[in-house]
Amino acid sequence: MIQGIERLDEKRIRIGSKEFRLGIADHPLPDGTYMGVEAAGRPYTERQQQFDLELFQGTQANQLFKGLYIGIYSPIVESKNISYIELANPYGNPTLCLSLSFEYAGWTGESNLVHLGKRLSQTFLKEIPSCTSATSKAADVAVDISLKIDIPRSEDLYEFVRAIDQKVNDEIRRATTLPNADGAVAGDLKPDEHGYKWWVRYVLIPLLGSAAVVAVVQLIRAQA
Repeated sequence: MIQGIERLDEKRIRIGSKEFRLGIADHPLPDGTYMGVEAAGRPYTERQQQFDLELFQGTQANQLFKGLYIGIYSPIVESKNISYIELANPYGNPTLCLSLSFEYAGWTGESNLVHLGKRLSQTFLKEIPSCTSATSKAADVAVDISLKIDIPRSEDLYEFVRAIDQKVNDEIRRATTLPNADGAVAGDLKPDEHGYKWWVRYVLIPLLGSAAVVAVVQLIRAQA
């Protein structure tokens, strides 16, 4: 099996056994990266590059180039709440960033979802080794949690991501099966959860770059 990460030329990179398009920024981005791969575990369009986490097998964190990031939307992982994974090496320090989403429309728990998000972020910061940042934010259609985790340079990327995914999933399961501890009942759905912003999040964004965007915009305007 082909392992590791290799930059083939200015516009191509090999991760494991698969080649990907490589984007290069004119200047370093605010997070310290300047080249990256954008992919998806479950691609929405033909233009999206499909990425399987198994491609990281046998690749150590120290093989991430300085300034490189690999962003994976809709990754195929155990935790259904993980919507985005990013592995990066912005300043010579490999990091894993996770985005988790808890939709109001699909929430059936007793605890207030906003309060649950805050508790989970505190739990992740405490229970996940090398987690340096965990924040929770109530957005228009969901509560989003962002995690930043340092990756030891000798760690196998695939095994590390799998372990973190398992830990995140276990903590979510534990938090959502405990009795309501905050005394707050989950509120009704927000008025816009099936309106304009719902369309932007769940229809427009996944279709960006395709001709279907035009049809969606026209539909949104017709509803306005």
